[in-house]
Amino acid sequence: METLAAVVVTRNPDPDECARVLTPILMTQRGVVIYRALCGALGLLFVGFGVLIMTGPSPDFVFGPIMVGFGLIVGLLPPVVIRANLARRIIASVKLALQNNEVLTVSDAGLDIATAHTSSHIDWQGFKSARRIAEGLLFQVGIRTVFVGSREFDSGDDFERAILLFKNGLGTNFLEGSH
Repeated sequence: METLAAVVVTRNPDPDECARVLTPILMTQRGVVIYRALCGALGLLFVGFGVLIMTGPSPDFVFGPIMVGFGLIVGLLPPVVIRANLARRIIASVKLALQNNEVLTVSDAGLDIATAHTSSHIDWQGFKSARRIAEGLLFQVGIRTVFVGSREFDSGDDFERAILLFKNGLGTNFLEGSH
C-alpha cells in the first residue's frame, strides 16, 4: 500500500452546520435517550393520575386537569428543550474553537491537532470510529464526537485523501453513509 500525503485542515467550521449535523446524533446517545424516556414515563404517570382523579368515585375537575397538564408539560417539554440546548451548546463550542485557530493534520500515523498553545497526536487505535456523511467527516475519539465539514478542506481532493487515510487507518471502524 502506497503512503498517502498528509492532509492539513485549518478548522473554519460553520457553527450552524455543526449544530444541524451533531444535534440528531447526540439526541440518540444513551444518556439523552434515557432522560427522554424517563420524562415521558413520568409525564404519562401524571396524566394517568389526573385521569384517575377525574374519573374516580369522587371526581375532582380542578386537581385532575392540573395533573394532566403537568404530565403533558413534564412528558413533552424536556425533549424539545434538550434539543434546543444541545444545538445552542454546540454552536457556542464551535465559536470558541474558532478562536483557537485549530489545525488538523491527517496522516498515515493518525491525527495531529494543533492550536497556538497546544498540540496532540491520536493514533488510529485511539479512534472508536469514523464515518463519511454527506456533509463531511464524523469521528469519535473516546466520548467526543467531532464533525469536520467537507467545506473546511482546501479542495475536494484533500477531502477524499483524508477519507482514504481514515479508511486505511481504521479499517472496519470506518463506516460509509448516513448518521
